[in-house]
Amino acid sequence: VSLTMLLRGAMLLRGRVSNGVRWYAAKSLPQRGSAARVGRIAGGATLFSGSSLALLVALPPPPAPPLPVIHCPEPAPRVRRMIEVTLWGFVLGLLVLLAQAPIRSLREWAEHRAVSWLEVGGPTFVKLGQWLATRRDMFSHTACEALSRLHTDVKATFDPKLKAKALRHAEEELGITIDTTHSIGQGCLGQVYMAHFADGRTAVAKVLRPSVEQYLQDDIEILRYLVHRLVRVFPTMKDLALGEAVDIFGFWMNAQADLTVEAKQLRRFRANFANHQTIRCPAVHYASRDVLVMDYVEGNSLSELLRESPRRAFVLDNAAAIHQTLGNMMGHMLIQDNFVHQDLHPGNLILERTDKQDWLPRNKAWLEHMPRWLRATLEVNFPPPTPFNIHVIDAGLAVQMEVEESSFFKDMIKASFAKDPIAAGETAYNLHHRHGRCSERTVPKDFIEDIGGLLLMSVIEVPERTYLSIFPDRHSYMTAGLNEYLDKFLSRFKTHGVRMEPSIWSILCSFALLEGTMRELQTGVNGLQATLPYVFDIRANARAWARGRYAALVYAMSGKPLE
Repeated sequence: VSLTMLLRGAMLLRGRVSNGVRWYAAKSLPQRGSAARVGRIAGGATLFSGSSLALLVALPPPPAPPLPVIHCPEPAPRVRRMIEVTLWGFVLGLLVLLAQAPIRSLREWAEHRAVSWLEVGGPTFVKLGQWLATRRDMFSHTACEALSRLHTDVKATFDPKLKAKALRHAEEELGITIDTTHSIGQGCLGQVYMAHFADGRTAVAKVLRPSVEQYLQDDIEILRYLVHRLVRVFPTMKDLALGEAVDIFGFWMNAQADLTVEAKQLRRFRANFANHQTIRCPAVHYASRDVLVMDYVEGNSLSELLRESPRRAFVLDNAAAIHQTLGNMMGHMLIQDNFVHQDLHPGNLILERTDKQDWLPRNKAWLEHMPRWLRATLEVNFPPPTPFNIHVIDAGLAVQMEVEESSFFKDMIKASFAKDPIAAGETAYNLHHRHGRCSERTVPKDFIEDIGGLLLMSVIEVPERTYLSIFPDRHSYMTAGLNEYLDKFLSRFKTHGVRMEPSIWSILCSFALLEGTMRELQTGVNGLQATLPYVFDIRANARAWARGRYAALVYAMSGKPLE
């Protein structure tokens, strides 16, 4: 009702302004001649345009859609699967203990057996192993090497005849032939086969594993059950919001059991990076619940390239450029697109060699003297060409950020860059206070000062007297990444009695995974610093403002949010 009244008032105001301009022009023009006529018409047009723009700016944004989270306060997992996971976990625990043995041969044997045992546990635990493979700060080099095999080569295979009907439908729909004699890749949820068009083009067909949805549902129910029991035994763990985190994780894992969802997200990423010089996504030709057919990408998996010892000369020579491209991907998704890939481990990235050359001489010294917004706009929109392309070949896990979440990251990074820890801390406090994450023992002033200082350290370099209050020495501070900062954030949130917003935690974890890949190429990487150019890019900010105002106008006129 208030929006309708606002629009009616605007229309009335516009009519009165137009009538007033006509009356005043008709009265004054005969007396003042053509110059007065032009001046009065220009003044009326300026007044009308200004009032229309003010109204457009004042329109409230459309309400954010609710996050589709599955809530289960009293989980009831299947007893049979519960017993299986319990016995499986017991064996895995023994292997992990053996992996700590002082004898090197026994330790390496136990690490490889533990990875193979993760495959026996099912798709949920394979996904966990894929994520842990990038945590070289937690595990040994040999353990991470063993876990990285899960990125592209999961040994637990299935007979493609079990999906014969779905494969036949894809072949008839596209007129292709899918070679199911052997797979070219195995993931936690499916297998990949080569496909051939009648005109000689090649593609790949991703086929979902049988009964994968039931496995995921059972495992998520078990995780809910364990979290539910842990919170009852240890009430302080409620501050970690583990139950809501499992709900979000379960929702997105279950979404991966439908390949039409992945096809939609691949098309979205392809459109988002359509104008990017280096980042690519394959075109989707066909999608059903069980089969996804898309372009075949020439190149090597980044996981395979990083596992090679010694590494190829091309990877060593272009390590800095690959690292910078991955950082650009992070900023592009977080700041510009508000659509974040949550599973960017090296196995989902293909490096294609193109040998493109940069013939334009570039001198970065003059960039230092430019205003921050101009420098960022040039860095984002006119990057130098690279001798490779990076293809994102899997998009099963992705999340659309809400306006509030996107604003949180932008405001936090801007406040940190302005060296204003109070503003950065207030950004974090206001978000969590609005969502009811604060407790009775939360002191706003202490929380804002503590978290604001830590946010400042995570984005820019601070003086020695500041970082020594958190880190033991300069080396620890300069090499700290998102994983280290996440641990410190969780500790301080718990100290102040604040539960971290699960959606923010989920996005930070997804970028910590990508940062783990970046740290394979270059040590001392901080992923949040890679987003700075996108925060100050004036072109992207103008487009985002225009999109937001257009969505607000559509909602004000129709009462429906923009699709």
